[in-house]
Amino acid sequence: MLSFKKIIPILIILCSFNLWARTHKEAVYYLFDVIKFDSTLDKTEEVFLKQQIDIFPSIKPYKKAIKNFLNICIHEDNYVKSKMADLYQASYTEEELEELIDVIELNPIVAKYIDKSSEMTQQLFETVQKRMEERQHILEDMLKKSEELISDSDSDSDSDDDSDSDDDSNSDDDSSYDDNTGSDDNTGFGKDSGFHEYNM
Repeated sequence: MLSFKKIIPILIILCSFNLWARTHKEAVYYLFDVIKFDSTLDKTEEVFLKQQIDIFPSIKPYKKAIKNFLNICIHEDNYVKSKMADLYQASYTEEELEELIDVIELNPIVAKYIDKSSEMTQQLFETVQKRMEERQHILEDMLKKSEELISDSDSDSDSDDDSDSDDDSNSDDDSSYDDNTGSDDNTGFGKDSGFHEYNM
């Protein structure tokens, strides 16, 4: 039988484990702290706003209003963070989250990779955007050619409609000619003569 002195340390360990253990949701939010989710979200928001202003310079005077709007959509009631937390909870068990946290905390290079990968992705988008701006004239030429092709296609369509209407009018003329003209005299089936005789 275990003595009271031996039971106490076991109880202390069990109690401390229960106090330390995180719920599923707490594990997600702790992971967010480890991977600096809030900081990454703020940087992403800044980059997005800058890109929009670079693409549409006319909105620059409204930068403050747009930023406030983004703040409402993203940060009000921690909307994006809570939605991402729901996705994490649906995708990972508590055990998997704890294991992931341990891997990141015990391996500084993993934490650095996560931090740098987000930063590098943003830099890559900025580089691509700059390249697109430098080659904007190519897009303008492509759009111009597309407009010309559409215009030519519409013209062809209009001309086809005109020729169809001409054919229809010619066919009407032909039918009226056939209606008013008898067929071969030898058959006796002309509309004005033979047909009536046949019916008689």
